[in-house]
Amino acid sequence: MTAKIKPLYIKVFLVVLFTAINLQVEKNFNYLPLPFILILLLVIGMWSLLFHLDQLIIAGTQRRFPAESDFQKRLLWSALAVALTSLSIMVTTDVLIQYLSFGSLEQVRINWAYQVLISVLLSVILFAFFEVLYRAEINTRLLAHKKELEKLQLQSSYEMLKAQVSPHFLFNSLNSLSALISKNPMRAEQFVDEMSTVYRYLLRSNENELSTLSEELHFIRAYGSMLKTRFDDGLQIRIHADDRLIYHKLPSLTLQLLVENAVKHNEVSEDKPLIIKIETGNDNKLCVRNNLQKKKGVVFSNKLGLKNIISRYRLLGMGTVDVTETETEFIVSLSLMA
Repeated sequence: MTAKIKPLYIKVFLVVLFTAINLQVEKNFNYLPLPFILILLLVIGMWSLLFHLDQLIIAGTQRRFPAESDFQKRLLWSALAVALTSLSIMVTTDVLIQYLSFGSLEQVRINWAYQVLISVLLSVILFAFFEVLYRAEINTRLLAHKKELEKLQLQSSYEMLKAQVSPHFLFNSLNSLSALISKNPMRAEQFVDEMSTVYRYLLRSNENELSTLSEELHFIRAYGSMLKTRFDDGLQIRIHADDRLIYHKLPSLTLQLLVENAVKHNEVSEDKPLIIKIETGNDNKLCVRNNLQKKKGVVFSNKLGLKNIISRYRLLGMGTVDVTETETEFIVSLSLMA
């Protein structure tokens, strides 16, 4: 990401402005035997070349040091490179004009103090100008990313809410609760707590883009327990998390989307249990894997779950999401933010 002067008229305006200033300050140009129109063309060409090269230099330092904390490095390298480049081109142009006027290098006189002063001032002015453009572009992109993240967050929450409040889900949940009340009142009370945890976390996720791994695991245990009222021992969720990583963060509802994806696309029964493993690994990674036993026939899927996760990771700058499918397993590897 680099700042650029996009409208051509701004470049033209700057070239004309600095050319006028240069001709006004360099009074000795008026006394040279060289035709004024030729001097004018040489000065215009000099400033056009200067602006182009200086923009490339500053753009290069912006790519090399893009972070806001790198401001001093951008300033140092840009100012130094622009000043040296400007000094070289201005002195060369001055020498060329005087040589074409007098036909000899012996009469060429360079006002070094003036040239150095102009070069330094020019470097500061151009850096400030391009830095303003650069920060404006960053803010525009950040705003666009924020809006896209909000859209994805709402979409994720909506899909989750739609699944949870569907008649089928409610019917199964209420049937399970009804059966538990008569057979196991303590388990029924626990089931109600789990439903409360699921809905409370869902509502909270609307407000927070990121959740800690601890919060996500607490939620997925409640969500998984509710799923087990439907599938019994046909669904097993095994969690192995390093205590050092439980306060690292990931996008909210990531684990729910992955568990839901596994249940949706695989057979789940006591004869063929679906085993979902959630494990932390090296390099702040979280791995979610399940044994592959795809449902027979066509399973409708808009694939919003995985796309949502991948898009949010990209927009949050949290790295890539690695998805691997082997003959026996489906594996998703995610980065955790410290």
